[in-house]
Amino acid sequence: FLGAEFPGQTDYQLISGNGTLIRYFGTQESVAIRGTVKAIAAGAFENNYTLKSINVPGTATVIGDRAFKNCVALQQVLLSQGIEKIGKEAFYKFDRLETVDFGEALVEIGVRAFYGCDDIEYLHLPATFRKFGAESFRECMDLKFVYCDGPMPRFEDSCLYTGNYIAVFYPTNNPWPLEHIEQLEGAFQGRIEFLAEDGFDPYEP
Repeated sequence: FLGAEFPGQTDYQLISGNGTLIRYFGTQESVAIRGTVKAIAAGAFENNYTLKSINVPGTATVIGDRAFKNCVALQQVLLSQGIEKIGKEAFYKFDRLETVDFGEALVEIGVRAFYGCDDIEYLHLPATFRKFGAESFRECMDLKFVYCDGPMPRFEDSCLYTGNYIAVFYPTNNPWPLEHIEQLEGAFQGRIEFLAEDGFDPYEP
């Protein structure tokens, strides 16, 4: 293992060759990971109680399962333009997490990845996005708006279920299939509505 340096100290272990950050040991409140990192391993930051802000570099493409689980102070996440997958329970139950920048390459969000992140109010997902894992945003009680820039992604069981009303916006020039919309609205018991990005509802009779 090779130590990769943050300013002033060696704070994490990096697997030589494939650039996977396997464990972070630091106590800094704000961390910007250097560009040599290509992936965040499962549990790499798990149970870190001081981290408030994390900036993942443009070289990284994967955030592993439970990578930031139980980082109870975390408030802000800035993902790189290259992140394609966020693993299972990666940001599970972050009561203080308010903002997440998903970058421009995200394809998949894993099972319960953001479960119980109460302070997230909106999501903005890039045109590359294709899958909400089961319960990925369940119990995110303040979540109200979801903006999707691309074709209709896969919505797995209870992925956006909060018990409250949520509006999902899709590109005006790329309406999603009506039959799938009707199925989802039924599955979410009328607590989800699909609108064009300009607020128009083409599915309303």
